[in-house]
Amino acid sequence: MNESIIKISIDALNNSSSLTQNFPLVDTHIANASIPPIDPYWFYSSIAQSAAAIVGLMGALIVTKLINEKSFFENLQQDIEEYKHKVQSITEDIKTKKEWLDKVDLEKNTKLAREYLASWKQDIDLEDPPNVNFLYNIAKEEEDYHDLDQTIFEKEYTEYLKTVKEDKNEQSPPSLLGTEFISIMPIARLDAHSIDPGLKKKQYEEEIKKQQAEISTYEVLLKDKINHLKDNREILNLRKYIIALLIFSIIGVFVPLYVMLFDHDIMMGFRFGTLVIVFIGWLIILGFFYIEVHNLINLKITKK
Repeated sequence: MNESIIKISIDALNNSSSLTQNFPLVDTHIANASIPPIDPYWFYSSIAQSAAAIVGLMGALIVTKLINEKSFFENLQQDIEEYKHKVQSITEDIKTKKEWLDKVDLEKNTKLAREYLASWKQDIDLEDPPNVNFLYNIAKEEEDYHDLDQTIFEKEYTEYLKTVKEDKNEQSPPSLLGTEFISIMPIARLDAHSIDPGLKKKQYEEEIKKQQAEISTYEVLLKDKINHLKDNREILNLRKYIIALLIFSIIGVFVPLYVMLFDHDIMMGFRFGTLVIVFIGWLIILGFFYIEVHNLINLKITKK
């Protein structure tokens, strides 16, 4: 009995050994085969996708800044046109007032000149009339004629001599040879229904001074707006950002995609270099954004 059991056990061990040899539990070919290398496609694909996301974000920010700059320049243009219109309107108003003041001065000086010349009716020899400068210098010494305009005086003196000679040739009554000269030569009269010319003249002179100061203020603002309009620093910064974005797009997106066209060994060899280049490009982009944020903060502090 015991011998039978021992014999059966020995047979079982022999059978298990033969099964192990014919059907091994571990495939020797698989066990001896080398582990396949890491696939580099996922690396370049991930870099390209990450870079594309950064490019999209930067592109959106740059487009937003372009829209803001366009709105800023449009507002500048609108302010410039508004200031130009105000300056033109005030200038025209000043011109109208100065024309009125010139008319008042003309009437005043014409009247003074004719009154003064009429006072010389007995002393003026029509054959040898006195020099106009001589008469004018004498008139300037008198208080009533101290502000007499020389140009108007010379003109009225010429007209006076002409009128008196014509009247003498026509044998007009003596009364027309001087005292009636003021009524013979018409004077440009102002509106009779207007306010007192003296008060209105003073009012206009004060208003002109204020308007001229207002024009000076608008001209300073206008110059400042034009300088802002000519200042292309923001546009130049945007150009730098666009160029940086283009370079980063080439390095971060297109270069990894291009490397994926090569074989396995080349892709494996360029992994570290590609990573370093893309990382440097990302740092440059980050630096541009840091500078922009820093300038924006400084601008807000300056405004405050």
